[in-house]
Amino acid sequence: MFKGLFDNVRSGLMAVLVHLAFLAMLLVSLDWSPKTTTGAVQQVDVVQAVTVDESKVRQELKQIRAQEERKRAAEEERRRRLDEEANKARAEREAEERRLQAARLEAEAENARRQAEAERAERLREEQERVAVERRQEEERRLARAAAEREAAEERTRQAEEQRRQADAERLRIDEERKRAAQEKLRLEEEQKRLAEERHRAQEEEQRRIAEERRKADEAKRRVEEEQKHLAEEKRRAAEEQKRLAEEQRRQADAERLRIDEERKRAAQEKLRLEEEQKRLVEEKRRAEEEQKRLAEEKRRAAEEQARLTEERRRAEEARAKAEAERRRTEDVRARRQAEQALEQALAEEEAQIGRERQRLLSQAYNEYVAQIQDKVQRQWLRPQGVPSGLRCRVRVRQIPGGEVVEVRVVEGSGNPAFDQSVERAVLKASPLPRPRDPSLFAQEIEFIFEPER
Repeated sequence: MFKGLFDNVRSGLMAVLVHLAFLAMLLVSLDWSPKTTTGAVQQVDVVQAVTVDESKVRQELKQIRAQEERKRAAEEERRRRLDEEANKARAEREAEERRLQAARLEAEAENARRQAEAERAERLREEQERVAVERRQEEERRLARAAAEREAAEERTRQAEEQRRQADAERLRIDEERKRAAQEKLRLEEEQKRLAEERHRAQEEEQRRIAEERRKADEAKRRVEEEQKHLAEEKRRAAEEQKRLAEEQRRQADAERLRIDEERKRAAQEKLRLEEEQKRLVEEKRRAEEEQKRLAEEKRRAAEEQARLTEERRRAEEARAKAEAERRRTEDVRARRQAEQALEQALAEEEAQIGRERQRLLSQAYNEYVAQIQDKVQRQWLRPQGVPSGLRCRVRVRQIPGGEVVEVRVVEGSGNPAFDQSVERAVLKASPLPRPRDPSLFAQEIEFIFEPER
């Protein structure tokens, strides 16, 4: 609309200038010198006409149109730059939204990784307990086998004793046979000696066997002691593993603190970016004001040019042209006023657009600030047992400038007291709350809706 009005005003001015040029050439072509008369014959003034060079007029019109085209191109270029800057701001906003989405995904991935790490530690603990149980069972089986071997040794000892008793009975029978057969005495004595030697050898063999059994028992006892030492070593390794897991958790906590510090740095950088964006908007306003001043200067120059042409017409036409010039000047003033009003209206609309854009950015930043608070409360919230899904409540939080929560209250409950109380506890655990990128967005009292399944 503004461009069409401005083009119409300029076209009207150029048409007036062209007509004035024709009129000036026509006046110059007239012969204003006085004529003398002779006798009774009166000389008739002859008007000398001068042919106007239409090619020059066309050339001037082309130059005027070229100037209008250049001005129109400059105006279009300015509008194109404004559109590019708006697109750039929109792209930056979209990039910021993508960055926040990536940060949320990263936080979810970090939570999943921590949960997986906790599950892995739990599986490792269960595996260690299972191995310890299997080792205890294996030790019990080994002790049972040793007991069975001892029982077998005792059984072999009883069998050997039974054999000795049988041998003694045999010796008694042989003695009785020697008594009955004296002629067999020497042979029986030799047999007795031989049996005594065999018994001695059997006793020695039994003693050696018993000593071997004792050695085996001692070896089993030594293996039991070694197994106990092995179990103690396993316990020590499990303790070291627990210590390593604790160290890993500490390192993860340090990494989490570093990540939080990095997030704060990014928030500070984002704050600087918003301040630069605000400065850019102020610079755009300043440029618009300079553009307005430039247009005012052009109007002033045009007015001066018009005044100069009016002065020339005044010298050429005297009083007759003065009334016409006054009328045209009045029309020019009216046109200038209309153009100025249109320009002021366009500038007011542009300033309103800038104000709406700034309000939208502030509203978006405030929504992001509330979303960060909701996300942190969401991370600290634990679902109470027996609480169904699909509940929501409105929470009012009072905080101090550092973000520490001083009061939290559910102003619109979900109908489930356990759920409402768990939300209040989550808000207190989330203290201190995240700070906004723009300090002017900080509010001592904030209300938001908590809906975990959102």
